[in-house]
Amino acid sequence: MRDPEKVKQLLSLISEAFSGVHLEDGVSLHKTIYLDNYGDISEEVARAIENDERHDWQKLVHDPEFLNVHGIGGISFFDAKGLRFHLPAYLTVAITHPVEEVTDSLLFTLTAKSDYNVNRLEILDASMKACIAEVLGYLRTLPEFEFDWKKIDAVLPFYRNGEKTNQ
Repeated sequence: MRDPEKVKQLLSLISEAFSGVHLEDGVSLHKTIYLDNYGDISEEVARAIENDERHDWQKLVHDPEFLNVHGIGGISFFDAKGLRFHLPAYLTVAITHPVEEVTDSLLFTLTAKSDYNVNRLEILDASMKACIAEVLGYLRTLPEFEFDWKKIDAVLPFYRNGEKTNQ
């Protein structure tokens, strides 16, 4: 069952934990399409890369294009800096609109025990990881994610305590 107060608390936690995070020289949203397509993109995507948000992740939450970049491109193609910048927007969408398709991609990224994902997550500081643990803990209470409960339970120690995940 959704708890509006818990959602409000989590939104505040996300905002605080990821305050001041910029993309820097990381992979941007539309650049993930470029990477997924092995460098073959349309002029429209090339223009979108130039216009991608790089400074304020909160602007992504209300950008309809943000939710459309999955399947081709998206969360699996961010480098560590790109993931750190986009992650709070994905977390926000996951708790406010958990049925969005990007939430499945987010859960895969946060629960996959591959070296690739673990290495990308190493850039996150303790407050960011604690925030992720809180969001995963909340998603763990929602019936939509019943099939993900075991995966969530398995990674919570990594986010809470920095413990390594079992391969």
